[in-house]
Amino acid sequence: MKRRYDLEHKMDNRPGLDEIGAQLRRKLRWVVSIAVGSAALALALMTYDRVAQPAPDRRIAIYFTHGCSCVFGWARSLRDAGYAVDLFEPESLALTRKQLQVPPHLRGCHLAEYLGYFLDGHIPAESLPRLATEHPSALGLAPREITEVAPDPQDGVLLVRAQGPDEPWPADPNVH
Repeated sequence: MKRRYDLEHKMDNRPGLDEIGAQLRRKLRWVVSIAVGSAALALALMTYDRVAQPAPDRRIAIYFTHGCSCVFGWARSLRDAGYAVDLFEPESLALTRKQLQVPPHLRGCHLAEYLGYFLDGHIPAESLPRLATEHPSALGLAPREITEVAPDPQDGVLLVRAQGPDEPWPADPNVH
């Protein structure tokens, strides 16, 4: 008889249909909450680049050849100056040079695109705000030949024009 009592007692302690339904609803709410939260997080991560884009005058795309290791220090200096830097390693720089109209005599191991201008070599970040403000009629900026570079790296930057001679491009035009 004791066994029967235990069985009946256990049956009395089993949850009823209402309680089972309540448990299922709680579990379903939990699963739906996790799914909605995950979907919201995924959407935020997918659209972050479009929503949190830096201003165009703060974005630089750098293209470099496989053997170029000096690009990373230059990219770091640009990031330290507040620029958003994207690095690309194409098979060749030929197409990028053609698209940016880089003159054939400039053949560095890396170049960058900034506001439609090319930056060939290690152009200091201090030279860029003036380029963004003045928007000169030019193709880009390049370093002077190594034999002509002055001690101040800004003195070694040239504005490369499509027509006419290249000209010095100091960060502050009132200095020179």
